[in-house]
Amino acid sequence: DDDPKHVGYVRVDPQEPRLRGGFVVELYSTRMKSDAEVGWWLHSHLTTQMNSLEKQVMAEAGAQRASRNRTRQMGESSEDSDAELSDDSELDSVLGGDDTDLLARSMEVIHSRVLEGFGQWCRYVAGGGTAPASVDKDNLKAFAEAVTKNQGRSLSRLFSEALVLRTMESMGEQIICCPERLSYILYGIMTQAGGLAMPEDESGPSKYMIDLEELQEGLHQMSHHSNPYVAKRMPDGTSSRGLNFDDINESGIQ
Repeated sequence: DDDPKHVGYVRVDPQEPRLRGGFVVELYSTRMKSDAEVGWWLHSHLTTQMNSLEKQVMAEAGAQRASRNRTRQMGESSEDSDAELSDDSELDSVLGGDDTDLLARSMEVIHSRVLEGFGQWCRYVAGGGTAPASVDKDNLKAFAEAVTKNQGRSLSRLFSEALVLRTMESMGEQIICCPERLSYILYGIMTQAGGLAMPEDESGPSKYMIDLEELQEGLHQMSHHSNPYVAKRMPDGTSSRGLNFDDINESGIQ
């Protein structure tokens, strides 16, 4: 084989034990020279994004705790506020009566923020007249639902799903300018991994497999020729019009 496929993997292992679930991210590449190189590349990107994502979750938990405590302190100085902060208040229903629910609520918020664009892409493609041939509209609707109604889903799964997209954005380099293309690739990865499992469908940790060449597809051609209005001889000897980010992005919605 002239272009052997090398593979590396990293286990999702944040510091917070409740965010660990045995999930694994794998990276495939024919461009790199060894499994060790692929593994190093994935480890460098994923661990950086994992640390950043976990800090965001903890910052969100701190913000929610501070907001709740401030509201309760203000309530203690006013009978009106005491009445508003009854056991069935909206605040308590969101944050819970103590800190045990803070991590869950915070992870749900961060997950929905990170995957908001993906959820909107799922809705748009599912409701459109045309869609990429490899997508299933029922799956798209289920994925969108799993992003917007993520309450009660496994915290470790929410963390891993958000981390996969963050890692793709990091490794994809300029492909981050093509959110529809990223969503299309993420759809394939999540589908292969068994979907965005809801609590009743949980069947153990998932393995998320990223193809580096697919992720960065178009960048090499674009670096040689990015003018879509002019034909030019490419390195492989063929004549082709240039490719730009709009062209790459459109491949994710049609």
